[in-house]
Amino acid sequence: MSDSPLLIDTQDGTPIPAGGDFTISALKPNWSAATAELGVTGGSLVAGVAVIDHQTYGISEQIVIRAVDAYGREGYSGVLTVVPASVEYDISVPDTVIAGATWPMTIGRVDGDTGELVTSADVAFTVTVFHAWTGDIRPDISLSPAGTLAYQMGSTEGGIASFAYQSYDRAEVIYLRVEDSEGGSSISSQITVLPGAANSFVVSLQDGDGGAFSGVMRPNDVVTVIAEVDDAAGNAIPGLDIDFEVLEGDGTVGPAGQPEILVVTSADGHAVVSLRADYDATEDILLQVSCLGMAPELRELLVAGPPATEISYEGVASDYEDGKYITFDTRITLTPQTEAPDGIRAVFMDIDGSDGTLPTTAYSGPFSLAELIPADTGLHVLRFFAEEVSGVREVVQSVNLYTTAALGVGKPITNRPNPFRAGDESTLILFNPPADGPAKMIIYDLYGASVLTMSIDARAGVTNQFTWNGCDGDGDIVANGGYICRITGTGYDIRRKIAVVK
Repeated sequence: MSDSPLLIDTQDGTPIPAGGDFTISALKPNWSAATAELGVTGGSLVAGVAVIDHQTYGISEQIVIRAVDAYGREGYSGVLTVVPASVEYDISVPDTVIAGATWPMTIGRVDGDTGELVTSADVAFTVTVFHAWTGDIRPDISLSPAGTLAYQMGSTEGGIASFAYQSYDRAEVIYLRVEDSEGGSSISSQITVLPGAANSFVVSLQDGDGGAFSGVMRPNDVVTVIAEVDDAAGNAIPGLDIDFEVLEGDGTVGPAGQPEILVVTSADGHAVVSLRADYDATEDILLQVSCLGMAPELRELLVAGPPATEISYEGVASDYEDGKYITFDTRITLTPQTEAPDGIRAVFMDIDGSDGTLPTTAYSGPFSLAELIPADTGLHVLRFFAEEVSGVREVVQSVNLYTTAALGVGKPITNRPNPFRAGDESTLILFNPPADGPAKMIIYDLYGASVLTMSIDARAGVTNQFTWNGCDGDGDIVANGGYICRITGTGYDIRRKIAVVK
């Protein structure tokens, strides 16, 4: 800029062609000292005029120039506005902030050459957010959270704009760009926005195809359990411990098949674990998922157990010790039950482990031991299991069969065992009546006193049975010794001696 001091007559305003030295200085419009000094601070008048064409001032502000000569004569210029050649923004932001929480931000308008604050002209500006790595502009409505800055515009006052409560809702690394209508533009340093405290978490279940699980678990089925933890703004939170625990039912979690496991959330805030139903699962599974001090999430998964085969008998069949007491002509039926929509493929069975590790003989209908093995009385073990079309199997069942030969026509009555331990076991009384109809059994002691009376509806041509547990009609265990069993019916009266020991 240039200065032209001029000495004039104050009476008529005409120039005075005098000489002499003078000094010049800068003041603020309120006559206080200016912030900086003029580049040229003095000169000499020639014919009452001095031209200074290389004056400078280093601060952008409004000033008044004061000229004073050796005689104390002074003068003042009008108000001059000093503007910078280029303007930049000094953006003061924290290095790290929390998503959704407030933080301070100061934006100063500065001279691009000197770095000094520009107070001569305040302007309005906008603030835009960019992702630090990709340069993508925020907010982005396709994201959640979208990446929204609380204050996106402002204006300087005295060269400065201060924001005490700036905030940003998305956890990521960002930078800010400040621009004004006069071409000023500056970039902030990077800001790392961290997620806030855990506020909520959601538990979801997926089946083996990655779809939402809404069905029923079968033995050995695997379901993927996903826990997602978010802060109050909706940001995923990594590095949190999530506890998965099977509280009830036939299931385990994790690769090691444990009832409980801790999993740390990944970068996307997810903790993922597999939930497996046991190979013989029947009980519904209650899973609890917990995170920090928040209320745990419970998920109940229904379990449809493996098939189950029921065994039934036609003919002689009584409970005996750890199994059944039957004859070789007792008919045995195996009936499978399943909840699988595809149904049962087959029931497999064998006698006395004849098929090896697992039964492999397909069950084709009711059978008797006489059809399968020689009539070797004693203990025989029947094994069986059902298998579904899907391949799910039940655990191999085994039944102890204590056997006796079927009664012949010439031997109308017998009992097994004889003697027997009254109170500890029962004896099975078998008889072949010659006619259908009611039959009465009376147990007598050796003195002829009646101990017990029972009745059944007997059938001719088959082996009928009574079971005696060694108690009298009052439920008391009888004494050691010999007893007579008498069975009477239409046209017959048969007897058998039974020995009781303890």
